[in-house]
Order: sequence, then structure tokens, then C-alpha cells
Amino acid sequence: MVQPVLEEDTSNEAIREELAALDAAITSKFNAHSKESVATIYGSYDEENDDDGVTPEFEPVENDVIEDFDPDVMDSYLTAQVQLPLGDELVLGNVIACKRDAHGNPIGKAADNPIFDTRVYLVQLLIRE
Repeated sequence: MVQPVLEEDTSNEAIREELAALDAAITSKFNAHSKESVATIYGSYDEENDDDGVTPEFEPVENDVIEDFDPDVMDSYLTAQVQLPLGDELVLGNVIACKRDAHGNPIGKAADNPIFDTRVYLVQLLIRE
């Protein structure tokens, strides 16, 4: 736990000696890992001759990838298991698809807040008798 040293503690000789020892330990730790010692351990970096192939180069994403976007892939409700009322009891069901109109568009609007999400889904009920 880290806490500040109170001003009245700095007047105590024993506490001042402990603080001086802590400062010396921190300074020696940082000096042990200075740039010179790291360079001797790992070697120096030569930017002009850095062609070892370790850093990969990536091709830019083509715009046609975005055109292939399928919103059903990102629909978090698909394959969800839900409980729905059937008579006086609740039955389990699996969400299997988003309902669509005659033009293939989803019925309802998606929203980040589930209360405002008006999409309609097909649910396959798991009725046990």
C-alpha cells in the first residue's frame, strides 16, 4: 500500500534513514536498467538494417468486404435460449431467425438498448410433455 509521508514523520531520524535507504534502493534499481545496460544485454537497434522480416506488412482492406456484410452474423439474439409464456407456465425456446418482410428486410429496428429494439424473431419452442 502506498501512502504519503506525514510532515511530522520527516522530523524522526529513524524514518528519514528508512526513506533514504528506500530512495537509494530505487535509484540503484533504475540505474541497473539504464539504456546502456539494456543495449549491452539485448544489443542495439539498427533502424537502417532492420530487414529481418519480423515485422509483418499488412495489405489494406478492400471496400468490397464491407459490401458483403451480413447483419445476421452480428445479431446477438440469434441462437439465444429464451423463456416464453405458454398458458400458465414458461417454456424454453431457441431464437432461430429474424422475421423479414416481402422484400427481405428485417421487421422492426435494431437498437443498442433492448427496450427500444423492435425486431421480430422466430422462436422454436422446446415443449416437453
